[in-house]
Amino acid sequence: MTALGVERPMAGTPRRHACRVDLVPALSAAIGKLYSVRARVLVGIDGPDASGKTTLADHLDASLTPPVLRASIDGFHNPTEVRRPRGDLSPEGYYRDSFDHQSLVGDLLDPFAAGRAETLSRRYDWRTGAGPLAAEVPERATLLFDGVFLIRPRAPRRLAPLGPPARLP
Repeated sequence: MTALGVERPMAGTPRRHACRVDLVPALSAAIGKLYSVRARVLVGIDGPDASGKTTLADHLDASLTPPVLRASIDGFHNPTEVRRPRGDLSPEGYYRDSFDHQSLVGDLLDPFAAGRAETLSRRYDWRTGAGPLAAEVPERATLLFDGVFLIRPRAPRRLAPLGPPARLP
C-alpha cells in the first residue's frame, strides 16, 4: 500500500499490458470487418496526455494489413501566438486555443473521408516550426488519428463519436 492507500502489485507479479494483449487484436479485427462495407476507415483515439494513445495507435498500425496513414492532433497545433494569448499555463487556453480544428477537419479528415488521393497529415509542427506535410492516400486505407480533446462538445461531425467511448479494464 502507498501513503494514498493505492495497492501496488506484489514484487515479481507480471504487469498486464492491455494495449498489446487484449485491445489491439480486437480493434484490428473490427477495422478489418469495416473494409467489407467501405474503402476507407477512420479510427480516432482520444484520451488525456500521456495515457498511451500514440502507443496504442502505433501497435494498431503494425497489426493492420491495408495501407495506414498515421496522424496526430500534435500536427495541427496553432502557432504559439495563437495558442498562448490566455497565458502559458491557462487550462482554458490549452483546451480552446491549442489546436487548429478547422484545418484538422478541412485538410485531413474531410479529404480522407471523401476519397481524395492527397491530404495533409500535418498543418504545423510546434516543436520545429515546420509547415504542412502532404500525404498520398491510396483508394483503400485506414487513417489512425490520435489526440487530446477529439471528442468534445460542439466537435465537428467528423470528430463526434460513433458510439460510447471504449473503456479499458
